[in-house]
Amino acid sequence: MSDQDKEGQGGLVFACVLDGHGGARDVDWAGIAAWKPEQGILWVHLDVEKDDSRAWITGESDMGELIAEAITADETRPRSVAMKDGLLMILRGITHVPGPEPNEMVSLRMWMNSARVITARRWRLSAVDEVHAALQKNTGPRTSAEFLVTIAEYMADSVNPAIDELEDTIDVVENYIPEAKDSELSNELAGVRRQAIQMRRHMGPLRDAFSHLLAERAIWIGETERGLLREVRDQLSRHIEDLDAARERAQIAQDQLDSRSRHQSQRAMYILALVTAMFLPLSFIAGLLGMNVGGIPGGNSVFGFVGALAVMAGVIGFQFWLFRRLRLIP
Repeated sequence: MSDQDKEGQGGLVFACVLDGHGGARDVDWAGIAAWKPEQGILWVHLDVEKDDSRAWITGESDMGELIAEAITADETRPRSVAMKDGLLMILRGITHVPGPEPNEMVSLRMWMNSARVITARRWRLSAVDEVHAALQKNTGPRTSAEFLVTIAEYMADSVNPAIDELEDTIDVVENYIPEAKDSELSNELAGVRRQAIQMRRHMGPLRDAFSHLLAERAIWIGETERGLLREVRDQLSRHIEDLDAARERAQIAQDQLDSRSRHQSQRAMYILALVTAMFLPLSFIAGLLGMNVGGIPGGNSVFGFVGALAVMAGVIGFQFWLFRRLRLIP
């Protein structure tokens, strides 16, 4: 039965008992209630939006009130906390199944110890599906520590396609800057920067969560698993560097677009100024020759036209002096 089919049965997406050899057998609510540690590691995967899963987490999971509140919280932030005999981890990754917006990082809430793993989510996660499918093929994790490493690797790898998509978009924009319209490219760059910022906002705390996890001394996490978790942390650091680089490249491309737009505007204003300069003397001459001095003081004098020219010259001289005084012209 697929995960999508099981989701229709309530908050229990699936549950299985690991056999310690890479395989697992599925169980239901009754099997969860009857489970004993000697049977193998129990993995319970829940839809935290459903009432029956919330009731089980808060009432029957025996994980404690603080942990239950963290698992069922509406808003989560990546973190790692060692509590009681186990480990609380909130991870984020990009799912590649229908549901959330593309490239949106969704959370996976986990509580685990050496004998039991409880995971909860709101949106279906492809990383969880991959681990469950590996268990069904007898190629999955054998211990809780291996489960943590496996799910962490899948969650970190899920970000790669999104970062590659951002970088490809920037490559296309950089190639078409001389040709495409500014508005089209600006929208593309704004989308890249927005996605990079959103992903970066979660990737930083996610890397810090793994750094904090490596500082914890959980006895059920061996040195081999710690080494692999360091690789995951380093991979997350590279993702953060790639996101920062993508955001900076997008900003540089936007600066190039703005510079080209300013250059085009300046060229248009220069052409307009040339046209104005060409027609301004013609307009002045036409207005001057068509001027009617009749009725004005000195209109009957032979020196009336000359007087009008003198007045206009005085006005121009006063304006020139005033502009120099105000430092509007050099």
